[in-house]
Amino acid sequence: MGSWPRWLAASLSIHVLLVIALPGVALAHAERQSSRPDEGKQLGKPPLHLYVNFSEPPTGDSTITVLDGCGNAVVADFEVTDRTIHANLDPGQPGTWNVRTQVVSGLDGHPTRDRWSFEVDGTRDCAAPPPEADDTGESDEEDGGGVGAAALLAAGAAVVLIGIAAAIRLRSK
Repeated sequence: MGSWPRWLAASLSIHVLLVIALPGVALAHAERQSSRPDEGKQLGKPPLHLYVNFSEPPTGDSTITVLDGCGNAVVADFEVTDRTIHANLDPGQPGTWNVRTQVVSGLDGHPTRDRWSFEVDGTRDCAAPPPEADDTGESDEEDGGGVGAAALLAAGAAVVLIGIAAAIRLRSK
């Protein structure tokens, strides 16, 4: 029984070090670092490609939606490579182009939603029938996934503290 408190103390020490050393990983999200075209950019003609770079590599489960000045979905296809999503775009109408991403971090699995827009010069003609719209019914609001991770860390810290208190109590007997 003499080695059990030492093993418990060693195990708890390792867990405490992990909780202290890894909070950034536990609370990480794949956030947009840059995009091309950039947010708020004014373009003379519709782009054929859109690139989005993230702070962490997104998974293949990630999605991107781009709506042209008439609200038509214009993403022909996209690929995820390393920390970048590259979307090939169909021709679209001038006006405000809205971009929406939903990415899942390849490091910790946290989902992150983001949206931004840029402008395309010209006169739009929204009389033409739009291609099939992307209507997923999901909210455009920023995901609050970090709250769950914080609660998980707090619960883990409480377990570690209870374990340390138990080890100290066992040692003093």
